[in-house]
Amino acid sequence: MKTAAIRHSLAACMSAVLAAVIMLSCAGAPPAPPEAKPAPVLEPALPKEKLPQLPIEEQNQRSMEIFEEILEMTAGGDREAALPMMMAGYQRIINEFPDTPLAQDSYWRLIKMNLDDHQPPGIEDAERLRREFMKKYPGSNLTLAIDDTLVRAYYQHHLWQKLLEFTTPAAREYIKTGNLRGPFFLFLYTEAKLNLGDLTEAEKGYRIIIELFPGTSEAAISQKRLEGIKEKTK
Repeated sequence: MKTAAIRHSLAACMSAVLAAVIMLSCAGAPPAPPEAKPAPVLEPALPKEKLPQLPIEEQNQRSMEIFEEILEMTAGGDREAALPMMMAGYQRIINEFPDTPLAQDSYWRLIKMNLDDHQPPGIEDAERLRREFMKKYPGSNLTLAIDDTLVRAYYQHHLWQKLLEFTTPAAREYIKTGNLRGPFFLFLYTEAKLNLGDLTEAEKGYRIIIELFPGTSEAAISQKRLEGIKEKTK
């Protein structure tokens, strides 16, 4: 039997999903019930060539049923044991119900799982999923969340060359237009430059961040980095 807490969490999450292409606040699992129960067994996914073309209303309903089952898998608190079935469920939503908001959300969740729940992190799988997502859903509201998740993994695991390649377009956009929407991606670009030994470019980047975004955490760190560069180049 589903608890009232799980039903309330699912209803709130689905409402946000359908209203605004998945609100990030739904990312957490619902509270665990008093007693653990075995994870439900998902039906096997259909081969892609046999997938029926369902009306969007039915796709939304059936994808939500799978999403509900996935959330119940962690109700007992053993996320690690449930992880393979959870990932299989999200992949099934992607394959069988691609026109739903939950399909886009499932890409993001799979990317996070590959990066956060695997040791070592599944960087290549996360990158592949992002490429698929970008091809299928250009202009999606979830693009920024996915990119943020990926670059943070690059930074955390010191993948400086990957980080540089990913954030270079932000630096080029600034050079071209003189505009920046925020300091985050330029800061990561500059951190990559610093760790790859390009102190001249790193110094330029840090100074731009301090000038354009004073009072931010990126500006505070940039000031410390400049002091470190000064000590190195004495």
